[in-house]
Amino acid sequence: MTRISNYNLIMKIFTHAVRYFGFPVLLILVSVSSFLLIQQGYNKGLILTLLSLATFVTLWWLEHLIPYQEKWNGNKKTIKDDLVHTFFGTGFGAHLGNTLNQFLILILAGQIQDSSNPLDIWPHSWPLWLQAVVVLLVADLGRYIQHRLHHHYTWLWKFHELHHNSRELNVFKTSRSHLMERVLQQICMYGPLLILGAPPEALLLFVIPNSFLGLFAHSNVDFRLGKLEYFFMGPHSHRLHHSIDMEEGNSNFGSATVIWDHVFGTFVTRKNHSLIEVGVQGKSGNDSFFYEIIWPFMDLFNGLKSYIEPKIPQPIKLKKNQKNPKN
Repeated sequence: MTRISNYNLIMKIFTHAVRYFGFPVLLILVSVSSFLLIQQGYNKGLILTLLSLATFVTLWWLEHLIPYQEKWNGNKKTIKDDLVHTFFGTGFGAHLGNTLNQFLILILAGQIQDSSNPLDIWPHSWPLWLQAVVVLLVADLGRYIQHRLHHHYTWLWKFHELHHNSRELNVFKTSRSHLMERVLQQICMYGPLLILGAPPEALLLFVIPNSFLGLFAHSNVDFRLGKLEYFFMGPHSHRLHHSIDMEEGNSNFGSATVIWDHVFGTFVTRKNHSLIEVGVQGKSGNDSFFYEIIWPFMDLFNGLKSYIEPKIPQPIKLKKNQKNPKN
C-alpha cells in the first residue's frame, strides 16, 4: 500500500507540474536544443524535423496522461487523412510558398534594384534579439491579416474550413491544412520579411520556436498557462478560435502570439476552464482527403461560373385567368 500511495503522490505532483509548467519548459527545451545544434552546423531542416517529431510523441503521450477532453483522443478514423494533409497540405504547401517568396524577391529585385533584398531597409545595426522581436511582430501581423481574411471572405474560408471542421483537437490536427492556405500563409508571414531584408540569423530565432508552437496550441494536453495566454497563442486561446460557436471562433487569429488580437480587438478568453466544443456546424470532419482538397476549388469554380454566365430571363408563369401585361 505504501508503494502505491507513493506512486500516486509522485504522479499527482508530476501531472500538476506538467499542467502548469510543461508548456514553457518543453518549448524552451526544444527551442534551445534546436538553436544549439543548428549553430554546431547540423542541417536546420533535419534538426527541426527530428525535434518536431520528438515533441509530437511527447505531447501525444501527455494527451493520454492529462487530457483536456478524453473523447478527443478516441477518433482513430481520421488519423490517416490528418497525416496526408500534414505532408501534402502543410509540407508541400510550405515548400511551394517559400519558392514563390524567392520568385517574388527576384522579380522585385529586378524592378527596384540589383539586390537579393529589393528594399533592404532592415535595421541591421540593431541587436540581434531586437531584430528577432521585429521579425516576430511582422510575421505575426502577416499571419493575423491572412488568417482573419480567411474567416471574413467565403471563398477563402472554403480553403480554411478544412482546418476547423474536425470535432476534436490533438497533435494530429496541428498541420491539417489545405495546400492553398499554407501557400498563402508562407507568403504573408515571410514574404514581407524577405523583401525588407531580414537576415537569416533573426529569422531563425523566430522560426525555431514557431515550428513547435503549433503542436502545443493544438494539443489535447490540459496545459494551464495563466497570464501567459494573454501573450502567447496557447491551447486555451486556440481552442476558443476553433470553437463551434463562431462568436468565439472569429477571434485569436495570431500565430505565435495574440499581440495583434489585442491591438485589433479580436482577443477572446474565458475566465473559467469550462469545456470548449470545437468544429464547424454541419461538418463532421470525416470526409475523404481527395474530397477535402478538391471541393474548395470546385465550389470556387461554380461560384465564378454563375457570376460570369449571362443571366437569361426566365418566362413568367401567369396564374390562370391572368392576362399577359404585354398584350
